[in-house]
Amino acid sequence: MTNVLSTSAGRVHQIELNRVPIEFDLDRGTLSFFGLSSALFWTDPSLLRLLQPLADEIGPRLFRILVAHSSSLGTDEDYHQMVTSLGDTFPEGFLAWGEAVAVAGWGRFELPVFDAERGLATVVIQNPWELEMQRNLEPEQRYGCPFLMGKVIGIFTHALGTNCWADESLHLEPDAQRVTFSVYPSAKTIPTELARLRRERMQARERQLAEEVEAKTAELLDAQRRLERYSSELERRVDERTHELRQAHSRLVQAERIAVLGQLVAGVAHEINNPLGAINGAAQSVQEVLGSLPRDWTALERLCVSPEQQARAMALLERLNRPREFLDFRERRKQKAQHVEVLTRAGVEQTAAVADRLVQLGLQGDLERWVPLLTEPRILEILDIVGRFATVVGGIADVSQAVERASKIVFSLSRYTHQDSEGRPTWGRIEEGIETVLTLYHHLLKYGIDVERELESLPPVLGFHDELNQVWTNLIQNAVHAMAGRGRLRIRLRAAGDRQHVTIEDSGEGIPEALLGRIFEPFFTTKAAGEGTGLGLSISREIVVKHGGTLDVDSRSGVGTTVHVVLPRAMAGLGAAPAEHAEIEP
Repeated sequence: MTNVLSTSAGRVHQIELNRVPIEFDLDRGTLSFFGLSSALFWTDPSLLRLLQPLADEIGPRLFRILVAHSSSLGTDEDYHQMVTSLGDTFPEGFLAWGEAVAVAGWGRFELPVFDAERGLATVVIQNPWELEMQRNLEPEQRYGCPFLMGKVIGIFTHALGTNCWADESLHLEPDAQRVTFSVYPSAKTIPTELARLRRERMQARERQLAEEVEAKTAELLDAQRRLERYSSELERRVDERTHELRQAHSRLVQAERIAVLGQLVAGVAHEINNPLGAINGAAQSVQEVLGSLPRDWTALERLCVSPEQQARAMALLERLNRPREFLDFRERRKQKAQHVEVLTRAGVEQTAAVADRLVQLGLQGDLERWVPLLTEPRILEILDIVGRFATVVGGIADVSQAVERASKIVFSLSRYTHQDSEGRPTWGRIEEGIETVLTLYHHLLKYGIDVERELESLPPVLGFHDELNQVWTNLIQNAVHAMAGRGRLRIRLRAAGDRQHVTIEDSGEGIPEALLGRIFEPFFTTKAAGEGTGLGLSISREIVVKHGGTLDVDSRSGVGTTVHVVLPRAMAGLGAAPAEHAEIEP
C-alpha cells in the first residue's frame, strides 16, 4: 500500500513492502529505509566504479575479507531482530529478514538446510546485487559476494552459537544468477583471515622492495664501473691532448696552456672524487641496512599495534620518499626548535630526541599530521626503523645526483679538450665555452664566490674555440685569484652591433694604477712566486687579436677589475685559416 502525504513544505511519499517502511522526501531529496537515512545506487556503473578500483589496487583476496569484515559488523543486531520481532524461530526470522532486505535489491534468500545440532546450514541467494554488479566483468576480475558472505558468517555464528565459516559457490547463469553459502563450524574467523592476508601482502611488498633494492644496487655498481672507465678514458684523452698541444703551439703558449690544463685536471679529479665518494658512501649505507629490512617490517608491525598506526607509519615512509631539501647546521637547528615547539604542545614525550630523529629524516612542515603517530610510547624505535628504509631511498637519490654531477663534469672536460678540426676555425657559441669553464672551475667558485651570469643567447661565432676557452679560463682564474676566493664574479655576454661583447667583472682589490700599463707584458705577474707564469693575459690578448677582436682591462685599486673582450662573428682576414675552409655554419 502506498501513502502520499501533503505538507506545507512539500510532499512525502511512504510505502511499506515486506514489513519494510520506506519514505521518500522529494523536497529534501532524501530516502529512509527502516527509519534510517539511505541512498540508491546503480550496481553498474555507480557501485562498480566505486568498488572495482579498490579491488584492483589491493587484490581480490584481501578486498573480499575487508568487505566481509565490514559487513559482519552489526550482524548481532540483525540476529536479535530475527529472533525477537521477525519470527518465532531463527529460520522463520532469517527468511523474514531476507524478504525485508530483498526490497533493497539484495536478492531473494532461501534456507534449504539448517541443522542447529550439527552446526550446518545452506543459504541460497538468487540474483544478489554483488553478482549483478559484476555481470559484465571478465571472469578473472570478479571477486564474488564478500558483502553477503560477511553477513552470513556473522548471523550464523550467532544463530549456531559457535564460530562459523561459509564457503561460497557461484552459479552464473545468463538469466538467473545465484550464490550458495555452505555454513559450517570453523576455527577460522574473518579477523584472523584479515590479519593473515595483510601479513602476506606486507611480505610480498617486502620481497618487492628487496628486489628493487637489489636491482638498484646492481645499477650503482654498474654506474661505479662506468665512472671508473670514464676516468680512465679522461686520463687517456688528457694525455693525448697534452701531446697535441706541445706539437701545435709555440713554447710560451705551450707552457701556459699545459699549466692551465694541469690545474683543470687537478680540479676535475677533485670534483669527480666527490661524487665517487658519495656513491661509495650511499652504497655502504644501503648495504648496512639492507639485511635488516625484513626484520624491520616485522618489528614495525609489532610496534604499530593498530591498523591506524600501521597506516600512519606507512604514510610517513611514503612521505620520506620525496626529494629532501638540504639544510645546513643553522637551518637544522632552527627546524629542530620548531619541531620541539609542536611536539611539546602535542604532549609528546622525549621531545628533543624525537625532534632530532625528524630532522635527520628530513621531515619538514605539516608536523601536526604525524602527531597521532609521534605520541606512541615507542616512537623512537618506530622512527629508527622508518629511518633505515629512508636510508635506502635517500642513498639511491644521492647516487643519482652524484652520477649526474660526474657526467656533467666529464662532458664539460670533453668539450674543453675538444680540438678544432684539422686546425680550421669552426662555428661555436661563446656562452657554451664560458659555461664549460665555469663548470670545470666549480671547485674554486662554490665556497665563497657568488657568480652572476647575464648571458644572452647569441648566434654562433666562427673561430678556434679551444683557444677562446683558454681566454675564458685565464680571465676567470685571474678574477678568482684577485678575490682571494671570496667575492662576486659577474659575467655578461651581449650583442654589440655585429660583434659580441664579453665582460668579466670581479670585486677583488683591483690593480694599482702604476702597474696597469704592464699587465700585458710577457712574464709580468702580480701573483706570488710560483703561483703564475705571467703569460695568461699576454696569450689571451694574442688569441683575441688573432680572431679580429679586442681585449681591454679597466681596474681601480680597492674596487675591482673589469675585462672587456669584443669578438667579431666572422673571421674574415684570418690568413692561417681562410673562411672558405671553415666548417659550414650550423
